[in-house]
Parts: sequence; structure tokens; C-alpha cells
Amino acid sequence: MKAFVLLFFISIFTAMLCAFYSIKKSSPYYIQIVGKSDANTSSQVFFDIGNSYIEENSVKQELCKQKVYEKFIMPLPIKKIHGLRFDPLECNGSLQIKSISILGKKKEGNKHKVLHEFDLKSLKAVQQVDLVMNDTGNVIATTHNDCNDPIIELPFKEPLDHWRMSDFLGLEWLSKSAFFAFLITPITLALSLSKKKKKDSDEKIIFEIINVKHSIDFGESFRTTSENCYQDTKEENIRRIIEKIQNGTPWKQAVREKFEANNPWLYDIVTSPKRTKFLDDFIKPNNLQILDIGAGWGQFTLPLAKENQICSLEPTPERLDFIITASEQEKVSKNISFIGADYLDINFKNKFDLVLSIGVLEWVEKFSNPEITPEIAQFKFLKKIKKDLSRKGVLVIGIENRLGLKYLFGANDDHTGLPHISCFNKELAKIKFKQVTNQDLQTFTYSLHEYKNMLQKAGFSKITFYAALPDYKLPERIFPISENLSKSELNSFIQNNGNIDEHDGTNGEKLNNQNELGSMYKSLAEMGIAHYFAPSFFIEAY
Repeated sequence: MKAFVLLFFISIFTAMLCAFYSIKKSSPYYIQIVGKSDANTSSQVFFDIGNSYIEENSVKQELCKQKVYEKFIMPLPIKKIHGLRFDPLECNGSLQIKSISILGKKKEGNKHKVLHEFDLKSLKAVQQVDLVMNDTGNVIATTHNDCNDPIIELPFKEPLDHWRMSDFLGLEWLSKSAFFAFLITPITLALSLSKKKKKDSDEKIIFEIINVKHSIDFGESFRTTSENCYQDTKEENIRRIIEKIQNGTPWKQAVREKFEANNPWLYDIVTSPKRTKFLDDFIKPNNLQILDIGAGWGQFTLPLAKENQICSLEPTPERLDFIITASEQEKVSKNISFIGADYLDINFKNKFDLVLSIGVLEWVEKFSNPEITPEIAQFKFLKKIKKDLSRKGVLVIGIENRLGLKYLFGANDDHTGLPHISCFNKELAKIKFKQVTNQDLQTFTYSLHEYKNMLQKAGFSKITFYAALPDYKLPERIFPISENLSKSELNSFIQNNGNIDEHDGTNGEKLNNQNELGSMYKSLAEMGIAHYFAPSFFIEAY
């Protein structure tokens, strides 16, 4: 009876919350710009709500050529706004601005209450636009010839945070609360009277290999015989580290003792917290079913297992053993199922909320069926991931850009260790690699547009790219790229003298041509295209 009453009150409280958020969603705040344009085009306002300026956090307004001032009113999110960016025009032209204001929900007479009025003298031209104050106190924003991303910063001293809960509570909230309570309460109480059975797939990882069905619980392992596996150090080195961990040495200390002095690059790759920066900053996985393909040393499996359930897939036997041993020491093994097999050989019956392919896509053909071409192997790999994702599941890829500026300037490719080969398209790269090594090239990376086309062909419809510097392995800065791939804050970062030293992706050693790279990046950023030449990408695909 107590549980019944508790559920009743929880239902009422939930209904009140639903009503509040329903009203909140339908009652935005606004930015009002009074101005007139000399061109038929559009303007765009970006708002930073904690994850920088990205396309999805923006609103567009179509502009018509006008001789009189017009009010342009655009909705803002009901969240704390840390910054506002105004892209005045998408073409050559000028926009005369009379005022810019933040308007609230409440009205004073027939007009919305003004919460914040921007001082037009404080507007800051960031790139590709000039600002001039005329005699009437208006600002004329004139874009540069052949501009592709003119930006004006709308400065304010403190974050905009005028939104108050009391603005949304009233008769409308009470009536909506009653409606949601009538809808939610019977369903909640009915469900509470029935016994919930956990699905077998929630407790086990179920899969087939060569038409033979297998299932393992979390905390258990399964492995096949592996013949051709990726290795970044000798097996005996990993076995010695495992032995130390089993004897009580913390696993990071055991790795440090083995590699910090004689292989610092591998030490950083295995232990650095930078490895999960993209997931920590942009995905924030919690309570998800995750498939970690090519889990390596468990750089993602181990930290993610603290708040998620992970299927850790690693074909190399000694590396899988390392993950098992380290997870037991970290006391997260109960949240991990361990599989030693090639991903393309497994037919999963489970669906995953998040699939990780970090440094894996480029290697698919080299360590799978040698009878198929790399292009077919990579397509099959992506197509299979799409099938293994849940309805709202996400694929995250970390991979190099073949057109990365450092590679065009002669840096060694991260996979072949050779310069001036993998940066070309695959047909020419194959020829050049054959001429140098007398072997077939089996690892392929691609450009921004090539990755997008590959993913679309594999069935992914929403794809977001991020430029990662100095690379995806140990990222220091990550910059979102717009949906149409034309814009990225990386360009502004470089133009504002931002710089991150680049390194050789085979050993982590700092490249000796930093000045030349920096000079060329500046030129590319001025044209708004530096992100096409970033050293590597993170890719988020649905």
C-alpha cells in the first residue's frame, strides 16, 4: 500500500514537471535585431550554452533588401548563454543595425520586456566583416568580398541567465499538470502491479560465430583462435605487465615502469586521460550498452565501465588479457564482457547504444579477410555497425585525415610509417606504396567529404565531424565542424593566434617544421578552410 501511495505522488510530481517543461519549451526568449539589409540573403545567430558555437545551437533569419528598418526576432534557448555570435550576411553586402536586444517572455503593453540592450559601440568584428558607426549612432556591418563566414561577437560581461522558474508557473501550468496527471498516473500504477522480467539480452551478450550461437554474462570472456593481430609491442612485454598487476602493482604504474623511459609514446597512448576527451566533452555516456571495437589496452573500456556496460572486443590475446586483469584491479569487470574475435566474424543479437571505432576503420582489411579489397571491407564494417546500433544508437570514429596538412608537408603516415603516399587518393596511393615496398597497401584513410560519403552509403543519415588537434589519439583541442562541412571554430582559433604543435603519429616526436605548418594554417584559416586540413577527426554518426 505504501509503495502504491508513493507511486501515486511520484506520478503527480512527474505530471507537474512535464507541464513545467512543456510550457518552458513553448515559451522561448528572443533576440531582436532592428536593421535593414541591402541584399536578399540570411543572417544567423549562434549561442554558446556550454559547448562552444555549433550549428545546432543557432537560428537563421531570412533578410530582404529593404529601405526601411525592420525588426528581426529570433528565439533563444532557455538556458544560461555564455556567448552570442552574429553572422550578419551570407554574401557580399551590408546590414545597417539600429539596435540589438534580448527580449523576455513577459510583455509591457504590446511589447516584450527588454532584458538586455547591447551597446552597438561594443560590437566586435571577428572576421570577414567591417563595422562603422554612422552619424545617427547606427552600426553598418559590411562583409568582405568573397566572404564565407563573416562573424560579429556580441559581448556581455556576465552570462545571460534571466530565466526564472516563476515566469512559467500559473493557470496554464496548473491545467497542464492536471492533464499530464490524468495521462501518467493510471499508466504508472498499472505498470507497478505487473512483474517486470529482464530480457535475456539485458543480462548477456548473445552472438553467433560461423553459425554457432554463444552467450556470455558480463564479467565473462569468450575468444577464438587469432592468427593475424595488431601488435604495438611484443607479447612478452604485455605478459610481464600482466604478471606485475596480478602481484599487486597498480596497472598504470606497471605500464609506466615498462614503457615511460624507452617508449614514451606508447606509454601516453595507453595511460593518458586525453584518450577519452572527446567522449567526456561531447558524448558523456552514462548507463549505456557500449561496444568497444578494437579495444586495445582498454583505454575506453576501463573508464567507461564505471557507469556503463561494455562489450570489449579485442582480437589480440595478450591485450584482451591485459584488459581483463586491469578491469579486475579497477573493480569494473562485472560491467564488461570480453570477446577475443574479429568484429566482422561476429553476428551480434544485442543492440548497442554506442559503438566505438577509435583507430580501427583504417585497419579493417589488414586484419580481416585478405580476399576482399580494403574498400569493401570498410563498407561491410560500417554497414554492420549500423545494423548493430539501437534505434537511437551512435557510432563514434576516431581517425586520421589523409589531407592533414602535416601529411601534405611530408610527415610519416601513422600506419605505414612512410611519407607522401597515403595522402593521395587510394588509386595513386596503392601504386606508390607498391613501388616503394613491393607490397599491397592495406590501410586507408580518407578526407572529410570521403568519410561523409562512406558513412552515407553505409546507411548513416546524421553525421557530425570534429577536427582534433594534434590528433584523435591524444587530443588537446576539439573543434566541431558545421553540418554542411563549410565552417568550424578551428579557423577562428588559428586566426586568433591559437596554435598546437604537431607530432609524428608513429612515435609522438615533435615535427621540425612547426613554423611552416603554422604559416600555412593561417592562410587556410583566413579562407575559412583550415578544418579540411586538420590532422585527424572524430566522427559522430547516427
